[in-house]
This record gives sequence, C-alpha cells and structure tokens, in this order.
Amino acid sequence: MGGASLAFPSLLIATTCLAMAHRLPLSEYEQTIFLGMLPAIGSLPNNPPPRDPRRNYTERDPLVIVPGMGCSQLHAQLHKSDHSPLFICPKETGSSWIDLWVSLIYFLPDRERCWAENFVTIFNATARTYSSISGLIIEPVDYGGIEGLSSLCPAIKKLSAYFGPFFTFLQKAGYQPGFDLLGAPFDFRLAGPETVLSNGQYERLKSLVEKTYRNTGRRVHLLGHSLGAPYISHFLAMFVDQAWKDKHIASMISLGGPFGGASMALPYSVSEMNWRAIGMSRHLFAKALHSFACLPWMVPHPAIFGDAVLVETLARNYTAAAAGQLLRDTGHNKQAMMLEQARQFFFPERPPQATAHIFYGYNVSTPQTYRYEDMTSFDSPPTITRMEDGDGVVSLASLLACTRWNQTAAHPVVMHPLDGMLHADMIWKPALWDAILDIIAR
Repeated sequence: MGGASLAFPSLLIATTCLAMAHRLPLSEYEQTIFLGMLPAIGSLPNNPPPRDPRRNYTERDPLVIVPGMGCSQLHAQLHKSDHSPLFICPKETGSSWIDLWVSLIYFLPDRERCWAENFVTIFNATARTYSSISGLIIEPVDYGGIEGLSSLCPAIKKLSAYFGPFFTFLQKAGYQPGFDLLGAPFDFRLAGPETVLSNGQYERLKSLVEKTYRNTGRRVHLLGHSLGAPYISHFLAMFVDQAWKDKHIASMISLGGPFGGASMALPYSVSEMNWRAIGMSRHLFAKALHSFACLPWMVPHPAIFGDAVLVETLARNYTAAAAGQLLRDTGHNKQAMMLEQARQFFFPERPPQATAHIFYGYNVSTPQTYRYEDMTSFDSPPTITRMEDGDGVVSLASLLACTRWNQTAAHPVVMHPLDGMLHADMIWKPALWDAILDIIAR
C-alpha cells in the first residue's frame, strides 16, 4: 500500500520502476519512452543505508514473509493458440518464463493491450472460482526463496527494492535465504478469502511452513506486509487447526495489516484508476484490476467500519454495508457478486489463535470518504472529503480490527504503535528491523 496508491502497499514502486524485465530487445523509440519516464524515480522511497544488527544473535527462528497486494513478482508461460489482441503480442513461449509483473515493456503503446489480456482473471460465479485466461500459466517468482520479494523489477533491483534491504540486514544477523529466511509470494489476482482455501495457495504455504520446520527444528514466524497480514491471519483462522499451529507457528507479525479492509478499495472498484502506472491506459488497467479476487477482500467490512460514510454522491451515500449496492448502482454487477461471495468467507474478527505482533502507524491523515458529483462521473477519480487517523493508506479502525480477536491467554496480541509511520515506509525503517529481529531471534 504505497502512500499514494490503494490499500495495497508499494504499488507506486511496482508501477513506476523502469525495468525492461521482459528481456526482449527494445527499439530506439521504446528506449526513448523509458528514458522519458526516469523523473518518476524521484517519487520512489529512498532505500535505507546498509547497517548491521545492533547486537549478536545466537538463536534464530525461521521467518516466512508474505508480501502485500501487487508486490509479488509474477512470471508466465504462454501457450495461446488463437487469441491475442495484436500481432506483436506473443502467443507461445514454450518452456521459457517471461516476466509479467512488473515488466514495463507492457506499458508501452499497444503492448499494454498484451499485458491487459494476460493479467485479467475470469470469474465463474457458479463455480465460485477465478482463473487466468486459457493458454496462460502464471506463477510467483522464486517461491520459498527471496528473489521474488527482494525487488519488484528484476532488471533494476536497487531502484525497485521491496524487502531487499531488510533481507540484507537479516543475513548480517546470520539468516540464510531458502533455509530460515523464506518468501511466500502469491498470485494476488487469484487471492480472495474463499479462493485461497481451495486454489492451492494456502496448501503451498502450509507445505512451506512444514518443510521449514523440519529443516530447522524450530517453529516459524509468519510476517505479512499490508494484504499479506490478513492473508496470514485468514490462513491461521480458516485453513489449519490448532494442533498444527501449536506445533509449527511461533507467531504472526503484521506490518500495516488492513484487517478490516481499506476505504480506498471502493473508488478503485468503481472508477478507472491505474495505480499511477505510467503510460498505462486507465481503462485497460481498471479492466484487469476489477477482475481481481483480492479487490473485494479489501473492500471495507461493515463489522469494522459500521455506519461511516465511505462514498458520497448527490443521490445517496454509501457505507461499508452498502458497498454491494454501490457496485450495482454503477453497473458493476459482476463485482457485486464477487463481493457478496468474498464476504461469506471474510471474518475480520475471527482470531488466528497464534501469538500476534501488530506493527501499525498512526497520526497520519488517511482518506476515509470519497465524493462523486453525480452517478455518471464514476469513470474519473473522486475527490476526498474526509480524512481519518491511520497510516496514510489504512485507517486506524482497520489496523486495530485485530484488537477484537478473542484470543486465548496463550496467544496474546502484542501491539506495536508507530507514531507518524507511513504505510509503505515500514519495510525500510531500520528501527523496525531491530524490533522484528528481537521477536524472531535471541
């Protein structure tokens, strides 16, 4: 959830990094376009300087990290027989993988249509499933390793760093990638609160934890940034039993977890907005985004947001409970069904029954209410009419939804408030790295 992006962290980074990661040769014209984008790098967060842990650690528990929405590198194999929007769009890659997210070659004129076709998902309301288009295989990069989370654009790792500086810090403390330091990137397009229970994502995470436990002989800490935090708490609450958790899980650690959703998800659900993706058509980007299973997951939940007005129009106002009606009123009937199905499996107050460390920012103005002037203006971004306390992206009500968990005394919820901490900045703060290391190592 980058500061200017949706409730999905670091999307500003993901969509402004300048990787030519598709590894196809660029024409002189295309290179000129990329050079013209270079000033956008000035809006990226500054990477912290390298530093050592503040003390020596002799015992280290393993750590598995789950990223936020849009922060997993994804690559693809294409085996499409008869469809592509343009002749320049590849249809067949054989056994080779090509970078799909983030690869800004797709953000060039015309090629953005290739990306949009490949990135959209197909929602089957009857089967209650999401899938990629036929002839397309998409996988997260380096599952169980750290490369898929170190940066968002593999061709320019430093400029698009995500967890990379934190990984370097942990390695200085003795952690070994692939052994006791592991990443669990996921295809966020297909990650809804119902679909993750059956599409293999949670089964894969469970297997990774079990393997790590066997290899290290120690219980595992699960750390989630932004959407990664409710992804973890949902996994613990809905997918594994208590005996499994007691055996394998040391704790879950949340960095800015939007446990009750985020108000920004509503305008992104009804408007044509593109995560500030340079050069990308808002229409094409929104078409893909509106098909994602994770978007309904992030729509504010009535149990947390109550009667707060989140969207204003001249005709009526909409609360979290009326989000489905907003989608229907704006012609997004399929998304209304997606939301209704997601809410049947999304219970923000259900406890994970594992020790939880909750890091959250506060004392930062955070958008709460958005206004559209009339019922025909939803294609354009709205204006913000009300701000609330939070971390700049997620409101305090959502960040603190975890305080409603009815946890047992053996599984406390430990709160770590961070005054003035911005949502996306968390992963770059060395002081926070020290606090996390104190939890996972001794």
